[in-house]
Amino acid sequence: MWLWKVFWPGVMQRFGLSYEQLQQVNPRLIYCSVSAYGQSGPWRDKPGVDGVIQAVAGLMSVTGSADAPPCKIQVPVVDIVTGYLATVSVLAALTQRGKAGTGQHLDISMFGSAVALQQSALAAYLADQIIPERIGSAAPYAAPNEALRCSDGWIMVAAYQPARWKALCEIVGAPELLTDPRFMELAERIKHRAELVLALESRMRSQTKQVWIKALEAADIICGPINNYAEVVRAPPYLEANMSEHIEHSSAGLITMPRFSLKSIGEQPAARRPPPRLGEHTREVLLAMGYSSSRIDALFPPDQTNQQQAS
Repeated sequence: MWLWKVFWPGVMQRFGLSYEQLQQVNPRLIYCSVSAYGQSGPWRDKPGVDGVIQAVAGLMSVTGSADAPPCKIQVPVVDIVTGYLATVSVLAALTQRGKAGTGQHLDISMFGSAVALQQSALAAYLADQIIPERIGSAAPYAAPNEALRCSDGWIMVAAYQPARWKALCEIVGAPELLTDPRFMELAERIKHRAELVLALESRMRSQTKQVWIKALEAADIICGPINNYAEVVRAPPYLEANMSEHIEHSSAGLITMPRFSLKSIGEQPAARRPPPRLGEHTREVLLAMGYSSSRIDALFPPDQTNQQQAS
């Protein structure tokens, strides 16, 4: 078995459920501790939430535009990736246990997960000691590789390789950019990014997103529209992969949820149950763990026992 710990370091020990205590009972135990800053060190007792961890781990220092206030990623990306990394760690530990026969205590921190998200940017800083600036949608290592405005919205364009840069200039009707000293080489385009974007957008504002995307894709230039969620759920790859699923909920009725995106060829993952109500499956889980019905009843006040049985 494995146990996922979500309390601050030290709490489970007070409950008599620490790894050291449980490992004495089951040496094969895989015990995953998830916390803000890890199980040791001077910050082990500090609490953390997604937004604060984004700030402390550096994500907010590279997110947003230079002339705007600090900006976090609106999706709780640290929460999500921490869960994924914890799952990967548990699966790896299960594989190792299958070979060595022993369990282990896994230490997964939100801070470490947020740092892992920034591997390339952090590696660049460690190599050159240059603190990266916030540059919006652009990539610090390439230009043009950013959002460009069209007549009806924005598209993301990656045309920094020489052949694609040349093709882009021809498509937008600006061949003179190819001989402009500010834009001839990649390093110069990065240095003069603001002027480059203005030059490209002055041409691209004349046509719609779809007109430009069609022309750019025909020239093997990587690009795509900047979609809102309403556009995402209508996008061909979303529809083709059937990435939404419908399920009946006992109190909310028919609900639509994003489907889990990992799958094998020919397989279609599906939720086995709707999201549970608070405590809905407590009795079922305890029965599966070997508790008797009478013992379970004794754990709950009479009114709560009736609610458990009713559900």
